[in-house]
Amino acid sequence: MEPKLVARYKGAVQELEKLIADKQRPLCTYNPAYTTTLWTSRKKRVTSRTQAVPVNTTVVQKAEGQQDMEKTNAEDALDSLIAYYKNKVEYFIEAVTDQVIERHLLTDLAGETFSPLLIDAMSEREVYQIAGEDEDVTSQREHFEGQKEILERGQAAFRKAIGGFH
Repeated sequence: MEPKLVARYKGAVQELEKLIADKQRPLCTYNPAYTTTLWTSRKKRVTSRTQAVPVNTTVVQKAEGQQDMEKTNAEDALDSLIAYYKNKVEYFIEAVTDQVIERHLLTDLAGETFSPLLIDAMSEREVYQIAGEDEDVTSQREHFEGQKEILERGQAAFRKAIGGFH
């Protein structure tokens, strides 16, 4: 049983290492959720800016416009990174769950590690090590069962004696 568990563990570690190596590659995504997240973020930012501008403002100073362009570019870059990493964090969690935990650690765990065929192939000693009761627990249980019998006999004698007085 242990070699199979070790093999599962090694497979899970290898899969996790592959996912981590994938994570180290240059930024690239094909997920449409990235674009949706990015546009939603930009739309919120533009909406909040337009609501903050007074209604009768018609002229924007050039210096202020230049600062706004730099700020807009920086905010766009930040929005892009936030959208990208939000998508990648969700993907990474899902990939670790599906590819590492489920594929290598959980799938057919019972069949490979504790099936009736494996139990049948075990020696009596191996089965006892897995399912057997510890000797201390066995002797303690026998002691308590003996105490219980004594108490039950005493209770029966007491009820018989009391019953004679009614």
